[in-house]
Amino acid sequence: MSTQKKETSSQKPKISYLTLASVVAAMSVIAIHTNGCFWDFSTNHYWFTANILECVFYFAVDVFFMITGSTLLDFFDKYTLREYFSKRIKKTVIPFVAWTLIGILYRVVIAKNLLWADVTPRFVFDGLTKFNIVNLYWFFGPLFCVYLSIPLFAAVPKEKRNLVYSYVAVASLVFNVLIPFINGVFEINIACPLSVTVGSSYLLYICVGYLLSHNEINVNIRIFSYILAVAGLLLQIIGTYKLSIAAGQINGLYKGYVNIPCFFYAVGIFIAIRYFSAYVKNETFWKIINFIGRYTFPMYLMQWFFIDAVGRFTHINTYSMYYRLGAPIPIAAAIILITMGLRKIPVLRYIVP
Repeated sequence: MSTQKKETSSQKPKISYLTLASVVAAMSVIAIHTNGCFWDFSTNHYWFTANILECVFYFAVDVFFMITGSTLLDFFDKYTLREYFSKRIKKTVIPFVAWTLIGILYRVVIAKNLLWADVTPRFVFDGLTKFNIVNLYWFFGPLFCVYLSIPLFAAVPKEKRNLVYSYVAVASLVFNVLIPFINGVFEINIACPLSVTVGSSYLLYICVGYLLSHNEINVNIRIFSYILAVAGLLLQIIGTYKLSIAAGQINGLYKGYVNIPCFFYAVGIFIAIRYFSAYVKNETFWKIINFIGRYTFPMYLMQWFFIDAVGRFTHINTYSMYYRLGAPIPIAAAIILITMGLRKIPVLRYIVP
């Protein structure tokens, strides 16, 4: 009996912190999009705060992919390759297709920025493959590529994973991310034709997520990661602001989800969430987190409809700090309520996994 209790208590922190990370990432993505005025560059004060908020919540996408690496790279322990793809199709592909079609309906009937005459089979096909009917769905392109690649990473024997994943992460970070970043910041041209394709784009975060979640991180490394995280955040905020003001338009040198500033910032956030969770003993807190955690993916699917409708049909000042910081909570609450209802309907429950 004591052994079972010990096993349960040892597993709880891992489950809890990944759920917490998932909730934090989902809410942060909504906050990024309610702060959409960032993309309307101006020297007015609103853009100063918009830049800060954009950078503060920018870690969300990278943390999402780290969670993916943490949870899916062991899938062979649970099911076959066929079952893996079946689950991915049910949990992501079907909802993506369904909500893209709903997006077409919304744009034609409600937003009225699309004509039925333009909704041809080619239009629908291009929208599904280019992820541009609902502009926030660009995210599914990298996600599907990651899902297609995960079986290759999962096939690495467990005793070799730390070595192989560390190699992929370090080599990818240096050749794919660091050198281009240095070239851009210092305006030099380091001749380096090498790149590590196996760790390109968000595949880097798959390896990093696994390493950070399956290994104990000592205090000194944690502290160092927090310092780098703060440095990465400040680089984004200050660098983006100064370069954009000088150029008169948004300069993305310090931005990018697969870029040095965001990499260090996101890694620090992931580590902080993992170890912060161990100190939180409040059962109510974890009940709330676990409850919201069941609705994080629908938040990615539905938030665009709410954000677009607010900007299009209401007189709410979307440049206001009250809206930018306050809107994510009611939007998330509305999505949760809608999801709860849809999950009770036999067919529609498949579009809100």
